Amino acid sequence: MLQHQDSMRKGMALLLICAAFMGYAAAVCPAAVHTAQAETAAFVPDPGLQAYTPDAQTAALLLSELRGGFNYFWDTANTHPGSKGYGLIPDRMPSNPQVSSIAAVGYGLAACCIGAERGFVAREDAEARALGTMRTLRDHAAGQNGFFYHFLDMQTGARCWNCELSVIDTCICINGALAAGAYFGGACEALARELYERVEWPWYQNPDTGWYYMGYRPESGFFGAWDMTAEQLMMYFLGAGSPTHPIDGSAFYRFARPVARYGSGPAFIHSPIGSLFVYQFSHLWFDLRGYRDANGADWYTNSVSAALANRLYAIDSADLYGTGPEDWGFSACDGPRGYSGDYGAPPSQHYRNDGTIATHAAAASLPFIPSYAAAAVSAQYRVPGLAGDYGLKDAYNKANNGLWIAGDTLGLNKGASLIMIENYLTGFIWKLMDGVRAVQLGMENCGLCYTEPPVSLHHVILSGGRRSGDTLDVLWDTYPYANILVRSVQWYRSASPSGADAAPIAGANALSYTLQPEDTDSFVLCELTGLLDGTDGYTELPPVRSHVSVRIVR
Repeated sequence: MLQHQDSMRKGMALLLICAAFMGYAAAVCPAAVHTAQAETAAFVPDPGLQAYTPDAQTAALLLSELRGGFNYFWDTANTHPGSKGYGLIPDRMPSNPQVSSIAAVGYGLAACCIGAERGFVAREDAEARALGTMRTLRDHAAGQNGFFYHFLDMQTGARCWNCELSVIDTCICINGALAAGAYFGGACEALARELYERVEWPWYQNPDTGWYYMGYRPESGFFGAWDMTAEQLMMYFLGAGSPTHPIDGSAFYRFARPVARYGSGPAFIHSPIGSLFVYQFSHLWFDLRGYRDANGADWYTNSVSAALANRLYAIDSADLYGTGPEDWGFSACDGPRGYSGDYGAPPSQHYRNDGTIATHAAAASLPFIPSYAAAAVSAQYRVPGLAGDYGLKDAYNKANNGLWIAGDTLGLNKGASLIMIENYLTGFIWKLMDGVRAVQLGMENCGLCYTEPPVSLHHVILSGGRRSGDTLDVLWDTYPYANILVRSVQWYRSASPSGADAAPIAGANALSYTLQPEDTDSFVLCELTGLLDGTDGYTELPPVRSHVSVRIVR
């Protein structure tokens, strides 16, 4: 996660000390010192999970959004005793209460765990709801070979709209069941295992390419392919970990992994459209911090980079859409002309935007860029009419001849907000899934392993304007160490993007730099020198320069 420019200073005049990054991996780094700011009684964050502690007002908003998300899944579910659709949850409300999405059901199972753990509902009530829901999935929810149809009738569990048998939505549902099984144990755990073990993962694979098909309809067969980078990491982890119908973990390396960067941000593996949800959905369940795959890809850091690119694109699009540093989140959601999966951001090239911002995009980015995400959630709560019965509505648009607000809440997106707020605060769902042996085996079979990063500053990037008078901020990552401080800052000016001939800018030694007229048509970059605060004193680390220099334009 990335530090912002807010910093504190130690007594030594030459030491510029930034607010310490609250490192994640407690097992591999010294415990972080956590300074809470006016915590409420209900807000008890895990200091090992946070780079930033929200103030009391922001914490209250995050908890309000979390509670609103829980209420969606708890209050809208079919709870009629004896109904074949017991436990099914609407795809969207209030416009279509008769159709459930199987993904929303999975999120509802996770919500049962969160609600019981936080005392929103009695544990026995949450367990009964989860158990009844999984019985519906086993006995009545339409499907084939262990996979479920995307949309189901709320009352009967029958297939709706001739929709596809969905592998990705089945995965979300199975993840929710596994989390509930891990939390409640007993009959819930046995039923979750039964649902998981009956999924015939190889049946959904193309035998020639190893790719999962995109979908299946009994009327026409399989179609499409998951041949690109998207939200499907979970499909490989679940498939490769299956004790009954496993796939080979090598399939994890067969989809395309294009690499590019946007602006001054680091390069990362991106999807064709760049919709932010694709970098979030697998991370709802799988704690990938500190893991790398056999090709060296760090999927957690990849999502950090994607979130930063999405926000930077919003800043750069201010004149076009009215977006900015607190109005960002280009992701699949409802828009003024209906639902769109084409909202996205560069470096992807196939997005189509109209200024619509998905509210889940920032909330589900809290574990990646917490200070920016929390600021965006706070700003969204200030948008008139955006908060509703279940927290924030799905989306808003300031460029649609005035302010447009979505009328619905979508279960798919609300679930992402709910789980990632909880993971950011406590790591709760991550911890549950960490306890599922098959899940861990699946990650291992896909070649993921925990690798302790080198002790240094990482991903030094620049954010801000591009013209004289604008301000550039330097951002960085210290993951997973909490005790790396910044000793010195130096800004440079160069005639080339490589920075090979960079010369230091006199007096430019702060975390922010205001661009000068003489910077025009030059490239500006920044260099940080880190300081490791260890048990035996301070150790100076090698200086690290920003990944990309910023060209200053007229």
